[in-house]
Amino acid sequence: MDIFIGYDPGGNGKHGVALLEVGSTDERKLKVYTGKYGFEVVDWIRDNCSMTPMAIGIDTLLTWDLSTSGWRQADLALRERYPVVRSSVASPNSLYGSMSIQGPALALAIRALWPSIVITETHPKVLYHALSNHKHDWRNAATEMTGWLFQEFGILPMDIEDDHQWDAAISAVAAYQGYIGIWEMDLVSLADDFIFPVPETKYFWPETINKRRIVTS
Repeated sequence: MDIFIGYDPGGNGKHGVALLEVGSTDERKLKVYTGKYGFEVVDWIRDNCSMTPMAIGIDTLLTWDLSTSGWRQADLALRERYPVVRSSVASPNSLYGSMSIQGPALALAIRALWPSIVITETHPKVLYHALSNHKHDWRNAATEMTGWLFQEFGILPMDIEDDHQWDAAISAVAAYQGYIGIWEMDLVSLADDFIFPVPETKYFWPETINKRRIVTS
């Protein structure tokens, strides 16, 4: 069995975490949890991992840029490629600390536990649209989103209680898909220059996106 982790950083009581267990027969099971704060999430991950996990996907900024408003080429490329959900990709300098601080902090904590783990950035809202052609709308479409996730990736059905858990679950799927090489695109490759707050991270993506210069205004 291989284990893949997903994490959706949020405010207190809104930290979603998921473990995707892939068995030798390709059976796929999820465990999900909503934690109160980052330390609790790290404890939950450690307590529920029966072996070293292979990869973790985190809805956060794992690379930084010194451009205007902190815009990264990956952010701008996603906004151009998926205009219906472009507002879901905000300028890095405008994001809450849960996104820009808690995510990298947890990545560093997980890397300290398992130095060999592959770490990838994710973006659940844009990712769901890219794969399903629907908007991420948990309040009105939770049943549809959950059913799609299970069917699309062959996961055994189980209860997902909130959007934090769902975002963590698809982040774990992204870590798995990138780790095994099904998703070959790494959005980090779009950057001309960047800073790694967490060393050697990826940004696996299901579609090829070409590098281009994009005006932010």
